[in-house]
Amino acid sequence: MRKYLVSAVILTLYIMCLTSCAINQHGDKSQAQVWDKSGQRWETFLYSDVGRGTAGGIQGIKANEGNIVFSVLEDHEEELDDSADQDIPEDQDVPEDAETPNEIFYSVSFSLEGMEPTVLFQVNRTTTEVLDYWPDGDGKVYYITVERTETEENIDLKRCGIGEAEESVRRLNDFLQDGGSDCRAWKVQTVPDGGILIYSPDGYVLLDRAGNMLTEEIWEDEEHYDVICMSEKDRFVQVYENYGMNFYVCSEGGEKKVRVGDVPASGRYLYGRSSEGDALVCTDACLYSCDEEGETMLLCTWADYGIIGEDVVAFYMVGDDMHSLLYEEGTLKDVTYIDGEKPDKPMELTLGCFGDAYWIRRAAAEYNKESEYTISIVDYWQEDTAEAVGKMYNDILAGRGPDIICFESNLVNDAALGRAGMLEDLTAYLEESDVIGPEDFVDPLYEALDIDGKRFMLPTNFAVETMIAKKEWAGGESVWTPAECLKGVAANEDLAFGVDRGNVADILAVYGLYCAAEGQKNLEAYLKIAEYLPEQRVYISDYEMKRDGKVFMEFTWLSSAESYLYEKGQWGDDIRYAGIPGAEGNGMAFVPINCYGISSGSPNKEEAWRFIESLFAEEMRESVTPDDYFSARKDGLEEQLAEASKIAYYEDENGNLVKLPLFADRSEGMDFYAASQEDIDKIREIIGGIRLMRRENSAVAHIIGEEAGAYYAGDRTLDETIEIIENRIRMLSLENAL
Repeated sequence: MRKYLVSAVILTLYIMCLTSCAINQHGDKSQAQVWDKSGQRWETFLYSDVGRGTAGGIQGIKANEGNIVFSVLEDHEEELDDSADQDIPEDQDVPEDAETPNEIFYSVSFSLEGMEPTVLFQVNRTTTEVLDYWPDGDGKVYYITVERTETEENIDLKRCGIGEAEESVRRLNDFLQDGGSDCRAWKVQTVPDGGILIYSPDGYVLLDRAGNMLTEEIWEDEEHYDVICMSEKDRFVQVYENYGMNFYVCSEGGEKKVRVGDVPASGRYLYGRSSEGDALVCTDACLYSCDEEGETMLLCTWADYGIIGEDVVAFYMVGDDMHSLLYEEGTLKDVTYIDGEKPDKPMELTLGCFGDAYWIRRAAAEYNKESEYTISIVDYWQEDTAEAVGKMYNDILAGRGPDIICFESNLVNDAALGRAGMLEDLTAYLEESDVIGPEDFVDPLYEALDIDGKRFMLPTNFAVETMIAKKEWAGGESVWTPAECLKGVAANEDLAFGVDRGNVADILAVYGLYCAAEGQKNLEAYLKIAEYLPEQRVYISDYEMKRDGKVFMEFTWLSSAESYLYEKGQWGDDIRYAGIPGAEGNGMAFVPINCYGISSGSPNKEEAWRFIESLFAEEMRESVTPDDYFSARKDGLEEQLAEASKIAYYEDENGNLVKLPLFADRSEGMDFYAASQEDIDKIREIIGGIRLMRRENSAVAHIIGEEAGAYYAGDRTLDETIEIIENRIRMLSLENAL
């Protein structure tokens, strides 16, 4: 019998400890509780798609009390790999139909000694669809099927165990028919007393193990909710409202409904139940529990424990131990922490950010897997961004951290913090590093990071902020001036504009155009330009408008060679990346991406630097830095440009070589082909001509926007408006100097 690849890797980590009953406690909901993972990390590999001839990988994963069930679609165009540790064991049935797609269901039970998936059953998808399934604590799986024939469609609840034939528990054709329920929304789950719960947005039925009806209820809610998990006492539901996902706990036959708080927005959610019946909610960043009163408790932040939240596909309990199932690049593995002892002094660094971005979590998770330190993410984001920034600044001044600061949100100004002595100069660290040095950075980017001979932040990637227009309107090849831009806007006021009045205030503030020698003239020109612009920007998706000269200009980012080609394809060959009229250099600015600095008050500066340094290490770059932005490293940028230049071909039915597109926009029906040498030279020219770094200046932007509003409304003259703006900015400068 060939065996699956099963290995266990134990990594010693010193991480904060929690009592083993944390999952089942409620206590103070404001107190973050974490997984008991203080001692040893145990990883067990369960299954790999690689070379198995499967189509689309694992289709669904359910876990309960240490029992795991997942399904895989068979791809008959390929043979199953014969390599060791990858084949289905010889004593198990393998589907042999060469035309019909089959879905194979596997079961595995947790064991520290190793786990080996076993085929439970398989279905022919042309006639049978498995709607939902649930592993029971006794090793069986309950599942709902729809079987179609030429004359009828039957819905059944079935049961199967390892080495057992499938067994029909109950025909469900009449289930919830009074509510007109769609069977494809039905879910199945076992409950602690041994019952089987089948539920939908319209109601539920409770069966005993023999399939006898115990309870049936049609819900009378006026609103329609998606039921995501349920117990005998309540149901946990989700509803999309007010432009976001909200959660409620409904009980007492739907008469009691409680809004769930403190579950942040996420790209996706996973759900489960604790042993005490509380709902468990997994987001991209964290795991929460929610009781019947709608109160939540943070159980763990995935990145703290070396786990990338987006890779979590299921979680389950074995006693008091939490397990997470991770699925990445075709491999499914089980991760838990066992036999931990609390360290005398937890070694923790905090990473402050505004918005819990994927790359931040991934970088922290990868670092935490290998380091004795734990980097914990502190998200300062709130709708009032000024208050959020103020809270971070206060924490830094008070010595509460964070140790590491992420600048990616463009809400924090490294120059202002650095000059105030709140940030560490990273120049000396760079000069002593064996991983990344000043000579490794793209030269103009490194120069733009300079603040009085110091560098307070380092990005792994960057974008370019610019204005795009047709060459005939944007000064040809010469520098585009505010006066020329105003003249062009006034002569083409009937055209569309991909920029608004708010952008104008931001441009004047960020690019320092209000304070240069020509500051007054710049203010005058830009305020006049803004009169022609919409109050709120309208996204222009019709590329034909751009190509046909019906859009005067657009304020945008270039993030990669592909985005350069995309804009060129939309606008045509007579496009000009014109920059910001009147700004230094070529008028464009670097936008730092995945960018970090160190608080000067951090007691762990060396460890904070090791984290930042690790982001530039060759073995980490692909996994923890975004590949859809220009690389800050010279060698990384050259690799990206070379990759964008590669021409690929395929052979058609006549044996002719046909060029393949680099990428495509199917919504517009456009193909984009590899960059030419002329394109690559132009990208290098753009990057080489940049002298500015985009730095936050919201206080000045607010002043300009607020005072300009009175001018646009006709309540002030242009001269009065400029005078008030200049006086307020002057007062702001004096206040900041005190």
